[in-house]
Amino acid sequence: MTIDDMRKKFNNFWKEIEKDITTAAEQVFHRKFIITPQVLKEISIQNHWQNATFPLIVVRFGIRKTHEFQHVFFCEPEVGLKLFGWMIEAQQDSTLTEEHLEGIKEAVSQIWGQLQPKISGGSDVQLTGLTVTKIDSATEANIISREGVITKYQIVTDKKDKFILYHYIWFVESSNTVDGYSETKSSEEMAYQSAHPIDFQEINGSPQPNREVRNIDMLMDVELDVYVELGRKMITIRDVLKLGKGSIIELDKAAGEPLGVFINGRKFAEGEVVVVDDQFGIRLTQLVNPKERIKSLS
Repeated sequence: MTIDDMRKKFNNFWKEIEKDITTAAEQVFHRKFIITPQVLKEISIQNHWQNATFPLIVVRFGIRKTHEFQHVFFCEPEVGLKLFGWMIEAQQDSTLTEEHLEGIKEAVSQIWGQLQPKISGGSDVQLTGLTVTKIDSATEANIISREGVITKYQIVTDKKDKFILYHYIWFVESSNTVDGYSETKSSEEMAYQSAHPIDFQEINGSPQPNREVRNIDMLMDVELDVYVELGRKMITIRDVLKLGKGSIIELDKAAGEPLGVFINGRKFAEGEVVVVDDQFGIRLTQLVNPKERIKSLS
């Protein structure tokens, strides 16, 4: 994929989510934001990275749909401390700790949770490998000889705060290792990858009529994780701390709406709740198309 292609994808993606991302950021950080992106002419991520001033807070993740793109955001620790203070509505701390990094990671997760349903493709778009770290040099980030889209965001809040975020995007090849950076995947992420049986040719050239049957039989006892999603709700850390016994969390699904049935993390069907021998069950009322069902089993 060329840099021009990536820039076009980024521009289209930004137009799609600009309003939603500012709304999500407002809810998480309790500020209104004006975000102005500037796509730089420079394409060498390594060269740009080497010229940065350290230490930095680095947010890294992948967004995977048909293709996967790696994203790296970075800012000065001062900016991270401000964001954390706004998020919990407290005074800004003076020293960056792991607690602040975990808080920023939670903020990114909350923003993504609000964006995902509004992005084209919805549940098929996956966030992978989210990390938030503090680094003291360019070598700690493991970004080696990359070319991609480099964006500078100028951000202004309704409280007259101003700061800058930088954003790198690059296309991830199918290999698990990209230019020295190992694309480490958790067991949950590995479950999304398609597995294909090895089809060895017969040495003597004779046909083996039952080969396909035996291959599928080998998979019949593989266990898959099935869960039913009742609904979702984005709440702030502040509201989580207020929860106690007897608290009620209102979900985004109305009573009587079909519930989503997921297998291996992918939506497989919709259904309605039933009771079977004093246990809850789900009666399937609609299946996704066959192609998507096959994906859910891979």
